[in-house]
Amino acid sequence: MAYEHAELQQELDSRRQQEGLVDDDYFSSRVADIENEAYRQEKDALGMYGMLEGTDPRIAPLRRALAVWGLTADDIGVLSIHGTSTNANVSGSCILCGVSQYPDLQEENETKIWNDIFTTISRTPGNAVPIMAQKSLLGHAKGGAAAWQMAGLIQTVTTGIVPGNRNSE
Repeated sequence: MAYEHAELQQELDSRRQQEGLVDDDYFSSRVADIENEAYRQEKDALGMYGMLEGTDPRIAPLRRALAVWGLTADDIGVLSIHGTSTNANVSGSCILCGVSQYPDLQEENETKIWNDIFTTISRTPGNAVPIMAQKSLLGHAKGGAAAWQMAGLIQTVTTGIVPGNRNSE
């Protein structure tokens, strides 16, 4: 906006040199136009790139972020989760298809949360999401584990191959 104001000032200086006086209404309307345009551009940018910005509480941030790129919940092809891929985390569950390898365990864990998220953002029932749970291989190496998990996820995206989970049956 500062650039536009500087341009307007140059225009006004030029008009004053050529015409002597500048209409105050013209100046006010130009300033208002610049400010309105800046507001519109900021709003458009937030709508396009501010993925988690929004005022409608009925729209989940993940749904909004996907919509920015023309995607839906059904376009998510893999999840890289924190899960240990052990009975304690029940990461052998099939997200959104209702099948659990451990039906006796109460699923108050990451896969249950993702089931709830996908239901909320309207993923098609039965459209299962493969999951990667690399913690059983990587442990808790702090920052290193995050880098290794990201490398594994990038390999999955690049090759289209989702690795199995070491402790799942």
